[in-house]
Formats: sequence, C-alpha cells, structure tokens
Amino acid sequence: MHIDQLKNSIIMATEQNFAIYVPSPSYSIGLYSYNGPEMNIKKWFMKALHGDPFCVKLLFEKEQISSEWWDYVKEHRNQFLSKTFIKNQVHLMKKLFNSLSYSSNFEKLELNKNKEVIKFFKEYDFCNQVLAAGKYLPNDFDENVLNVLTNKQILDIMQNHVVVLEDKIELSTLQNNSHQDILNHVCTHVILEFWKWQGWI
Repeated sequence: MHIDQLKNSIIMATEQNFAIYVPSPSYSIGLYSYNGPEMNIKKWFMKALHGDPFCVKLLFEKEQISSEWWDYVKEHRNQFLSKTFIKNQVHLMKKLFNSLSYSSNFEKLELNKNKEVIKFFKEYDFCNQVLAAGKYLPNDFDENVLNVLTNKQILDIMQNHVVVLEDKIELSTLQNNSHQDILNHVCTHVILEFWKWQGWI
C-alpha cells in the first residue's frame, strides 16, 4: 500500500489506495493542498459539498482502512447527494460518450471490455438510484451483458442513458444542493474528535 505514513492521520483508504486524512492543528488554517494519493479531509469535504463526483463517491467505496471517524461521516453520506452532484456526474458520462463517438478508430474499439464503459453503466445505476430514492445501495453490474452488443449498440444505450438521467434530474425531488450547515457540523466534529484522540487539543 503506497500511502504517506508521515502524516499518520489517515481515517480512510479505498481499495484503490486513495486515502483521506485529518490534518494536525498546524494545517488548520485554509485548505492544505496535496496532489498525491491522499486528500486532507477539509479539502475533500469542500469538494464533496459542491458535488465533485469523485469525492462524493468515496463515501460509497469499499475501504481497506476505515475508522470510527470515517464511519461517522458515512452515517451522513446521503446528505452529500444532490442534483448538483448528479449533474456533474452526468457531465462526465456525456464527455466519455462523446470521446468514444468521435474516436478515429471507433471500429477497432472493444467497448464491451472497456473499463471506462463498464464504469459508465455502474455510474448510471448509481445516479438512477439517487434520483429515485435519494440514496444508493451498491449493486453488481453484470459485465457479460455487453458481450452480445456491438460497439454501436453500446453507444446507443449510453446516449439513451444520458438523456434519461437528464430528464430525471428535472423531475426528481432530490435536494438541489447539499445542506452546508449540517455537513459543516459533521466535518468539524470529526476533526475536533480526532484531534482530541491524538491529544493535540
């Protein structure tokens, strides 16, 4: 596992080795910027609050490392789900569809084996559940269903999925944005409790 242990403040790490850590009080002013496989919980929180797809979906990832502090954040994970998040996610899905549609070697692409395409269908299920129920329950996607489809058929389905999600966004009763006051309390609580545990305050 390649995680910077110098901080020794990791409260969560995914199976893909992306970690969230709590900064010490010396980093408590402003957002500490780090471009490695780790992210300061304050930076993660602000990005998740504004619907960043990667950051929000971390709340639903399987962890190889977890903690009571991350469990507390996950108890409130549905509060991070919003139309803003869905719109940002659909935008990324549309970008993938467009890049594949206009690929110069389209006929040679094996979309049924493409990891980004498989991820697209998993994200469609994620968005569909969130728009319908305001929550997400992980659901395995059977990749074999793509094996009987041609590249064009797969692209047609992807295009249809984007259109369906865009229509559902308008009809959904999902909150437009996350409630900042509630989530500010969650983030502050985690940081302060972690600092107390470390004996920093």
